Amino acid sequence: MNTIFFKTMFLLSNFEFQMLPLFRILSLSSLVSGFPSNAEPNLPKLEPSSFIVKVLENGTPVKDSLNKEDLLKPNSAIVTCIGNERVTSKDHFQDTRLMKFTLENLNYDPGDVLVVRPQNSDQAVNYFFELFKNRKDDFNENSVVNVSKNIENIFIPPALDKPVAFKNVIKEYFNLDTMPRRYTLEIFWHFTDREEERQNLMKFMSAEGTKEFYKRFILPKRTVLEVLEEFPGVVEKIPIDYLFEIFQDIKPRSYSIASSPKVHKDEIHLLVAVVNYKTDLDKPRSGLCSTWLASFQNGSKAAVYLAKGLLSFPKSKDSPTMIMVGPGTGIAPFRSYVHQTSDSNETDKNYVFFGCRSQSADYYFADEWDTLQKENKTHLFAAFSRDQPEKIYVQHIIEKNAELMWKLIAHRNASIYVAGNAINMPNEVKKAFISSYSSYGNVSQTRAEEFFMDMETNGRYQTETW
Repeated sequence: MNTIFFKTMFLLSNFEFQMLPLFRILSLSSLVSGFPSNAEPNLPKLEPSSFIVKVLENGTPVKDSLNKEDLLKPNSAIVTCIGNERVTSKDHFQDTRLMKFTLENLNYDPGDVLVVRPQNSDQAVNYFFELFKNRKDDFNENSVVNVSKNIENIFIPPALDKPVAFKNVIKEYFNLDTMPRRYTLEIFWHFTDREEERQNLMKFMSAEGTKEFYKRFILPKRTVLEVLEEFPGVVEKIPIDYLFEIFQDIKPRSYSIASSPKVHKDEIHLLVAVVNYKTDLDKPRSGLCSTWLASFQNGSKAAVYLAKGLLSFPKSKDSPTMIMVGPGTGIAPFRSYVHQTSDSNETDKNYVFFGCRSQSADYYFADEWDTLQKENKTHLFAAFSRDQPEKIYVQHIIEKNAELMWKLIAHRNASIYVAGNAINMPNEVKKAFISSYSSYGNVSQTRAEEFFMDMETNGRYQTETW
């Protein structure tokens, strides 16, 4: 491993090395180091594919969909959609959905998460088969494939352990949003006989092409399918076995549960922000799971399982004083907890800080908070960042109520829970709490910071951010 390789690794996005086996990283190091840009690199021998994929004769019996490996997990179930409501105004840029599902014979607690494995859209699946339409004699949307391991110690996932319809592999197993890695281009180089394509691939694989690789593929988040369009020679020649090398499998996504098992009986709710954005290519992009969920209609089904989240709420009837900070969809676990404790005779225990852009656009569960406040089940503090000339965030509302926060923490042993976007909010919120404790507790900044470190150690300050 030389200096050039480490520099190359530093410059590249983490996406490139995600799930990349060590022997392939080592191959990459020899590929990108030690040769001038105008010389042909001594490309390593192509590594064998992980799987051997055999196309079976038409008519081989297969199931309608892949085996759901998620249903092999504890606390798993097939849930049915009974509600898909947009909870942001129609003219708001962010589309957020309150998803409701039936949930029978499974128990969950506030703070738990629902794990969902999405599927590719029909549009993306059609895009794949359109790209490979000239390979219909090798494989097509009516093909049935059998997958066996080609390398010792390779695990065949349950979804592929029996003959499967290839279209279901594309729909339910391949992540068609996969971004290319350097190793992807190395595979491309081995499977094109077009000289111009080989030269272009070689350029991106060279040490000198590192920045260009990042600029061309990673920064605009180009997908493997989009890159394949630029290399028709690869599309003509790449074996089906190596499609399993260039496409990652679809990973499950975790969503904080927004419902209470006491109040929303036999239901489970998710608060889903639908991801849509544009890159430098000015091409619309979307989040695989959120877009898939947003397409659900009543009766749509999904295989899911329950898991513990990062927030561990108290379960005793004598619940402690709770300060909960959840801007945006970070409010989901706190809706769950507040509703779960709403049947208690105790009042003045829950203090919730919520933040959004506008009271009229994305104030999630506004009517519910009003009712809970009237019943003395919670105190709500809301920050609407764009409803006035100056931007106001949750940390500013915490600072505005600094004395109250100090009293709750110092005299009522309050716990603090924070959930939401991880970019700036968590640090700013913690600073606001530390400042309030330092100012009204008459202690130094250093002592206040040490106090909050102890709170984290003892589970009194918990965060779940993404």
